[in-house]
Amino acid sequence: MAAGSITYNSHVIVFGQYGPSKHHEPNGTKHEGVQAGGFCPTRLPPPFFNDFLAEERDLDMGTEVNGSAHASEDVEALLDAARYGYLEDVTSLAAVGVGLDSKDEYGRTALHMAAANGHVGIVSFLISKGVDINAINEEKNTPLHWACLNGHVQVVKDLILAGANASMLNSHDRTPVDEAVSRGKLEVMDAINEAATQAELNSANVF
Repeated sequence: MAAGSITYNSHVIVFGQYGPSKHHEPNGTKHEGVQAGGFCPTRLPPPFFNDFLAEERDLDMGTEVNGSAHASEDVEALLDAARYGYLEDVTSLAAVGVGLDSKDEYGRTALHMAAANGHVGIVSFLISKGVDINAINEEKNTPLHWACLNGHVQVVKDLILAGANASMLNSHDRTPVDEAVSRGKLEVMDAINEAATQAELNSANVF
């Protein structure tokens, strides 16, 4: 999809040039050909830019646009932007009212996607907007599970400092710590301990 911008509901939305992700989102769904907790193949995002243009055309022509389909496309656009690291697209979609805690059909949120791929800027933005830090997908994985599995140290720290629960179990009875250990991510273990200690200090300083 080429870079560009459109006006949508009186807001200008700028879309970047998508490319392959450097990391894969851990996937807990067997129907995508991998075992739960493993990696799913990188999938290129859908051409939602054209979908937005089509909706603008229909609105201009007075054609009714299906609300549920519209919402689904918005969520897909948000998750793709978070997955591929396009902060400007995420903020633009948020500006036109797309819910940042929205989930796709697998229960994944924008924070899951950003955390899985190590996009610190997007993770920080989503945290600042008050998203659910401990949101779970259909396999009960949180964003912290995926950040630990992929070894994204700074994201792990940011999530824990924002209140992420490192003891939550997914549907396979694995905590984010277990995921880090299973992949030999010792640096993640250090990050969890460091962030947990800092979180306790921050909490103590409040009183």
